[in-house]
Amino acid sequence: MASDGCMDPNRWLRMQELFHQASELGGEARGAFVDQACAGDDELRGMLEGLLESDSHAEDFVKGSVQEAAHDVMDHDAVNSGDRIGPYQVVRKLASGGMGSVYLAERADDQYRQRVAIKVIRYGLNRQDILARFRAERQILANLTHANVARLLDGGITAGGLPYLVMEFVDGVSIDEYCRSRQATVRERLQLFRTVCDAVQTAHNNLIVHRDIKPANILVSSDGVPKLLDFGIAKILTVDDTATPVALTRAADRLMTPEYASPEQVRGEPVTTATDVYALGVLLYELLTGRVPFRLDKTTPAEIERVICQQSPAKPSTVLSATDIHFEVFRKQIAGDLDNIVTMAMRKEVSRRYPSAAQLSEDVRRYLEGFPVAAAPDSWSYRSSKFVRRHKVGVAFAAAVSVLIVGFGVGMGALAARAARERDTAEKVLSFMVSLFQVVDPENARGREVTAREVLDRSTAKLHELDGEPVVQARLLENMGSVYENLGLYDQSESLLDRELSVRRKMGSSDLNGLAKNLKDLAELRRRKQNYASAEALSRESLALYQQIYGPRAFRVAEALNTLALTLHQKGDYAEAEKYYRQVLDMRDVLRRDSTDPHLETALLSNFGQLMADRGKLEDAARYLGECVEIRRQTLGGDHPRLALAIAKYANVLRDQGKLAEAEALLREAVAMRERLHGAQHPDLATTLTSLARTLADRGKTAEAEQLVRRSIEMHTRLNRLITPEAMTGVRLLAELLHNGGDDAVAEALYRESVETTRKLTPNHPALAASLLSLGGFLNDIGRPLEAEPVLREAVAIHQAIYQPAPWRIAAANAELGACLLALGGTTEARPLLDGSVRTLMEQRGSAAAETKRVQQLASR
Repeated sequence: MASDGCMDPNRWLRMQELFHQASELGGEARGAFVDQACAGDDELRGMLEGLLESDSHAEDFVKGSVQEAAHDVMDHDAVNSGDRIGPYQVVRKLASGGMGSVYLAERADDQYRQRVAIKVIRYGLNRQDILARFRAERQILANLTHANVARLLDGGITAGGLPYLVMEFVDGVSIDEYCRSRQATVRERLQLFRTVCDAVQTAHNNLIVHRDIKPANILVSSDGVPKLLDFGIAKILTVDDTATPVALTRAADRLMTPEYASPEQVRGEPVTTATDVYALGVLLYELLTGRVPFRLDKTTPAEIERVICQQSPAKPSTVLSATDIHFEVFRKQIAGDLDNIVTMAMRKEVSRRYPSAAQLSEDVRRYLEGFPVAAAPDSWSYRSSKFVRRHKVGVAFAAAVSVLIVGFGVGMGALAARAARERDTAEKVLSFMVSLFQVVDPENARGREVTAREVLDRSTAKLHELDGEPVVQARLLENMGSVYENLGLYDQSESLLDRELSVRRKMGSSDLNGLAKNLKDLAELRRRKQNYASAEALSRESLALYQQIYGPRAFRVAEALNTLALTLHQKGDYAEAEKYYRQVLDMRDVLRRDSTDPHLETALLSNFGQLMADRGKLEDAARYLGECVEIRRQTLGGDHPRLALAIAKYANVLRDQGKLAEAEALLREAVAMRERLHGAQHPDLATTLTSLARTLADRGKTAEAEQLVRRSIEMHTRLNRLITPEAMTGVRLLAELLHNGGDDAVAEALYRESVETTRKLTPNHPALAASLLSLGGFLNDIGRPLEAEPVLREAVAIHQAIYQPAPWRIAAANAELGACLLALGGTTEARPLLDGSVRTLMEQRGSAAAETKRVQQLASR
């Protein structure tokens, strides 16, 4: 034993192997084995006999691993209240499980206040090979962002050598307790369940399997927002396990909760996304009935395997307690479709389950809206009954008219055919995806680490096999294009989305909703690549289709309007962008009605607030961006990319209002959050560093400002993202700092680089206007007004074209031109420009604004 009371890891692994061998024996044979294996080692004998005694009560398997039984014997806390883990101080223990213990902690380095949950991995799982995998998986999990997934904030190794994860602290109750305490209706339970499915699907899209979905890992806040916890035992699909020692993989494979474990988990077979689909089925069973499908607390391991792998659970509607006040209501609602949905999700055979969490959620949606579900038998009577329930009045009227009865029969046949097509498509998608992930099978990987990129590249090469299946091919192209985009591989994503669009156009009007989404996805990607003309055309086509499908006021229409507005905004067409943003603002009631996730609403507030800032309406900008920050702090909890973006935008507006100290504090918070989320190299971090550097320069902290802006430019260069407005903002700031420091030669080169780069964007782009104004002002400052005049006249012309609602911006440009003309002796034109600019800036920006001070300086020459 180590001096701190903890067993040496190698010794623990030896004891674990002896436990597995001894647990297969009984009676005298077990005693003889222990005598021989532990001869002369009383300490090892005591620990082994303690494990075997715990095993006799089956408590270790209930918790899913041998380590949990060992916890009863080796009951020690690696962490105590008051201990420091990184920048956090432990408050108290929250829970213990098979992987380790979870503690409530608070930030303790005076940077900012934050409560977090820290999971410390248990002794025995801290070997070097496991630590290496832990670090790799930690980074992948850190990139998993979803409003209903508890965020991984940080991680590392404790002073005692134990891996730990810092997670968002969720103050809530388990999802089953939430539903029980509030006597939630079936509809409310299903809506919560669909939110969980969406979170799981996001993880699957990032090639992450949870493996332990259960009510205890889903907490619901008091305002009804569910959060999926504990991806600490998630299996990364692209990580090859063949290099892990057998003794370790045996323990890892059993990190599960048997009541929610799938047959393949119990048998020790490879875990896939279908494992989570099964667990979601068990979760739905429990939410509807208040009990799990199988009671396993007094069962031996062999019996548990037999029950889970061979025994069919009773239908949910048949196990409800007659003493429950909701018994009859719940029984009627669950019987039929919901029984079938749960049964399909929990099928023993992987290939017969729902192909994805998204399709399970979609079937629940169809139930809620009265449509036929894929899990139900495909009969005419079933389809017709669903149709009648959705259209009671219409069908009653149609019954009086024989011709409508005929039409009704034809409609039922069409519904049946459509359902069959959807089922066939789902099966073909599943078959294709299964073939892709065969690459990570140990027989195929043969010791190599298979990356997510390799899986995607292989799948792209195989897509031609589906040329005769356009529906299946389009769906796969959509999903794979999304994954490439999430990985930052924009060119590959664009190629797949282009192919999807070609396939969908050939399909005609058979799936207009799919075509509209494809157009919007491709528009957003082209916008990110600064191809604004194409992005605008695609956005407008997508918007027209959504309006045709849903009418003028619908959630999807609002999404399309926001995409179009943002495209026009970044293109520099501010007036047109404002028109579309305001249309979405008028639909905020629709956004709240149709979605519990405020992502679109806060994106709208963020985008529109930025537009107001760009147009010089700083009070409006501060109001909208401040509201966005407040909502995101409440709903996203701890660190999150969208919260960091909102904080940075809001801080920039405060800086423009002259509130420099407040702006600096917020920007430092945003930079720290970006670094925790993205590491040291990311374009979003680079942009935030530039904003902080600008604020520091305005506060006179020029040395730190130059250091940060150089880091930002280096980051943009390394990431091959210099041809962006954000990168050129940093270049102009560095030029300004160098000019103020006397290095005019380098400053001029940077100013000219900014102009040349921004000319590659669209004509009259705001970034070009800013670059021309900066270059012209610099040339005038160093005594070259003849060169400055044409540059400044072009800058003024662009400002007048795009900034009419923001006269102060035009005034700032006019002042630079006026100073240039004054230097050339043109006082007749120069003086009115300067005097008018001072008045406008004083009225609209105030005397404290940097722009006002600059114009006053120019006017006093």
